[in-house]
Amino acid sequence: MAQLASLLIAVCALGAAVAYPNSVLSNSLLKTLNERGNADVAIILKSDVSSIYDEIASSGLVFSVRGERMAAIRAALIEYTSQSQANIRSLLDGRNVAYKTFWITNRIIVSAADAELVKLLSSHPDVVQVREEIVIPLEPLTRSEAVIDEEVKQNNPVRGVWIVKGHELWAENITGEGIVTSNIDTGVRGTHMILRDNFLGEYGWYDPSFRTSSPNDGNGHGARREGFGMAPDSRWMACKGCATSSCAESDLLGCGQFIACPTLTDGTGANCTKAPHVVGNSWGSSLGGQDWYDDVITGWHSAGVIPVFSAGNAGSSCGSVGSPGDRQGVIGVAATDMSDVIASFSSRGPATGNGGHKPEMSAPGVDVLSSMNAADDHFDRLSGTSMASPHVTGGVALLIQKNPLLQGDYDAVRTALFEGAETTTLTGSSQTCGGLNDDTFPNHVFGYGRLDVVASSKK
Repeated sequence: MAQLASLLIAVCALGAAVAYPNSVLSNSLLKTLNERGNADVAIILKSDVSSIYDEIASSGLVFSVRGERMAAIRAALIEYTSQSQANIRSLLDGRNVAYKTFWITNRIIVSAADAELVKLLSSHPDVVQVREEIVIPLEPLTRSEAVIDEEVKQNNPVRGVWIVKGHELWAENITGEGIVTSNIDTGVRGTHMILRDNFLGEYGWYDPSFRTSSPNDGNGHGARREGFGMAPDSRWMACKGCATSSCAESDLLGCGQFIACPTLTDGTGANCTKAPHVVGNSWGSSLGGQDWYDDVITGWHSAGVIPVFSAGNAGSSCGSVGSPGDRQGVIGVAATDMSDVIASFSSRGPATGNGGHKPEMSAPGVDVLSSMNAADDHFDRLSGTSMASPHVTGGVALLIQKNPLLQGDYDAVRTALFEGAETTTLTGSSQTCGGLNDDTFPNHVFGYGRLDVVASSKK
């Protein structure tokens, strides 16, 4: 008993000499526990889910229906993670704490874990790391004006759509019909005049934290990035990965699972055949080189979902692009203005760690007209890479309708986008990042160039 008492004293005092293995616990978590006494923590299990994807890939199994492959992977992942998480779940259940488990990555998020519990977790043989739950603040969109715009009244394409030549594909009846787009953000005002008729309906909405029954957006960030009509006849679905003005890791992981294999609003009835064709993400950290979302990205690839991310608004310094927009396996998007000048706020590459070409694409992201959440007929002109990436998300939808063989083929979609990208009209600032000047393509400012869906549709 005396030995146990002295151990608990050491735990509560956060005694470095006795308490926590440095290789398992993060310094930021220790600091939070010292200041607050508890913390929301992420437990990363030693058993890696990558082996499941490898087994399915090497199995030689052929799946005839879209979603069958992901259904098989999901079932295998659920069995695998359930078994490897069993001991930790038992420990948590015994202490009556709130937690969430995930199958797309072998991770458990625990709410308000105290120092004693963190000590037990950090020394558990099944655990490779215990750290604070990641919470990502949303970068605000810069607002120019609130209007019911003539472009909307006359049902004309907005300027950004014209610049990337979306309207020229519309003239060929390539409007996104038959394609499902998606986004992870603060939600969507589903009753907005330009959104309500295209909502997917069943399997089209998920709110991991509150399980609300229909699309909603108390912040406005999601409603604004969703609604300017790049692919006007596509159906949309959405997941509330950012409950307020920030995005918690648990919600983002829950949304990652939903996009890979959609469920009903209460989280039941998983049906992987309902997965969207493309997912847009206008969120991300200001820090690069972070791998915590990589398992989700792998899951999306397995489900045949093309991931698009904004590069971030961290400014013009080289290497400012954040994660997950800088990760391999996603299309990272920078912002240009309506004259094809790179936006001053648009984050630059190269990607931290691997030096890859991030961002990879550019699209209009300054004074872009879009819906807002204040009312069903309200619009804003907004600026940010969060407004640029939806052009690419919608562009992918148009390309897949034009060429159905692109469906689920990330490499082929990237090739089409990159080979069709416009470079001749772009105006840089003679900036050199990663040894590449911004007038040499690809580079770490514009990427491969600005989106041109007509040129890409011919590749």
